[in-house]
Amino acid sequence: AANNLIAKTEHFDFASIYDNETGTDCCHESTWNDHYDAMRLCYFSFPDLSVSGKRLYLLVNPSKLFIWGAGDVLGTACALQKLDEMSGANSVVRKLPPYVLCDAPGGGFEIYKPDPKREEALCAALARHQLQYQFESYARQLEFLSSDADVLQNDLFVSKFVALQAKDGSLRSTCTWTQTVECLLPKTDSIGFSVVNEEKTKATFLGEVQWKDAVKILGDQMIPEPGMYPPRFRTVGFPSKEQLQRLGIRV
Repeated sequence: AANNLIAKTEHFDFASIYDNETGTDCCHESTWNDHYDAMRLCYFSFPDLSVSGKRLYLLVNPSKLFIWGAGDVLGTACALQKLDEMSGANSVVRKLPPYVLCDAPGGGFEIYKPDPKREEALCAALARHQLQYQFESYARQLEFLSSDADVLQNDLFVSKFVALQAKDGSLRSTCTWTQTVECLLPKTDSIGFSVVNEEKTKATFLGEVQWKDAVKILGDQMIPEPGMYPPRFRTVGFPSKEQLQRLGIRV
């Protein structure tokens, strides 16, 4: 398959956007439109495509690759505008996880982590798109698991992936660990804890903690469920009063 792709790619088809102020290209958009751009990224380095700064790559779908330089404001704006268009509700093309890649020191690629201060717009846009992608992925998974025989047979509660926006505009995700049932928790920024009354007719919310803090104390009660993407964790029992207090939750 690799040899066929290399043979088929006779030239680098990119539409480039020129920055008149700097006199350089600021962004390159692939134009093959044959669903193989993700594979091309693995086999070609595109050395003839000039960028200012560290080279960044964004695959919004299998047929659309963007290349630009880190810190290039115009290049970033062009890539994010296309990401908005491709991620819209009316898009019929299969989306890819909205993560920006960069060249890894030892070869290959790694996920690029933009500087929150110098690349504020890129940070905010990627956080929004990534949260939306996770929400949609977990929603599809929840629909499947709700009718899965193993889940029904073991009476597992499939916890929802909930996306929230704070007053300051920041985004985060959360889920709920409920007493009396084994839960399949999605990987979220935080976890809420709920207990139910003896009649199991009413749930009381106890509080919420960061996922990373919960793992430190409850890690042996949060077992990764094999073969699941996006990942889920099966709960074992429910945190004791002492454990909840160590997490800062009053009970």
